[in-house]
Amino acid sequence: MPEIIKRLEIIKSSIVIEDLELIELQVSKLKKLPINEDVKNIINRIEKSDFVSALNMISNFINNATAIQVWDDPQIYALKTQLKQLEIDFLTLSERFDEVSKTIEAFNSRYILRLGNIIYQILFLRKLISQKYNNEFEHFESQFKKEQKQESAKAKISETDQKNLKKL
Repeated sequence: MPEIIKRLEIIKSSIVIEDLELIELQVSKLKKLPINEDVKNIINRIEKSDFVSALNMISNFINNATAIQVWDDPQIYALKTQLKQLEIDFLTLSERFDEVSKTIEAFNSRYILRLGNIIYQILFLRKLISQKYNNEFEHFESQFKKEQKQESAKAKISETDQKNLKKL
């Protein structure tokens, strides 16, 4: 296709500068190339010496052939479809998450309503038991310290007695 366009541009320039030999040479070379109906019509006009129509047809052909064409990538449609499916999946998961969150909230509400008082009583009893053991521990600790002082006092007396005994 690029060679066909270049040859048509040469023919167009040759028409403008009125070089019939160059036109004939380029037409013969064009005929050897694989050409479509539009190019065949251009060659037909040139062979009939209808250079005005040929010039217009060449300009139109070159413009159409070199114009920017919109590329329709099939992957875009596949990706768009995949994106739509992912959006649907996301919405489904979001709805499921909301349902589970509501179920958990309902469970927590029932849990607090039904077991809240019992849990409070359990914690209160633990506190009482802890205080009781703490009081008993303090009592035993103070009693232990008293007995320890008494024993150490006895031990001092006995040491004194032992010194006296040694002197004797």
